[in-house]
Amino acid sequence: MLDLLLPLLLLAGVSTVFFRLDPFDAFTTGAERGLRTLWDMASRLVPLLCIIGIFRASGAVELVAGLLHPVFSRLGLDPALLPLFLLRPISGSAALASAAGLIAQAGPDSETGLIAASVLASGETSLYVIGLYSGKQPLRHGCRLLFSTWAGTLSAIISVILTIRLFFSN
Repeated sequence: MLDLLLPLLLLAGVSTVFFRLDPFDAFTTGAERGLRTLWDMASRLVPLLCIIGIFRASGAVELVAGLLHPVFSRLGLDPALLPLFLLRPISGSAALASAAGLIAQAGPDSETGLIAASVLASGETSLYVIGLYSGKQPLRHGCRLLFSTWAGTLSAIISVILTIRLFFSN
């Protein structure tokens, strides 16, 4: 890939002469547009990241996990998976840390380890994506969008659990 860098730069230089473009003007115009896009996205993402930090530090994840513990026990699932399921749509780094802890504790070939790895790979950080897209295009139906992304995350989690149990259970 790096072998193509010099020929592409030469081609770009020749094409600016051929098409009579001002390369510095094109560069500054592109940089200006990029900075505007960065500002639009950052103005949405910085408060969102603060809210995620407050949510994680408040202990709300542990509270909800404690409330759902009996449900998971009755379904035969490891209750240690609950924080991962709750964090996946909110924070990718927190979900990765949670999954790494689960895999280290239960083992990579255990049902818990397989579910943790699969949920990590099959989900999306919904709040980040919503914040990113709403930075450029205002949302008209934010609640519907949030509900649909979380419904998609829930269906991915259920599909992962059913698939792991179908193909990897003893």
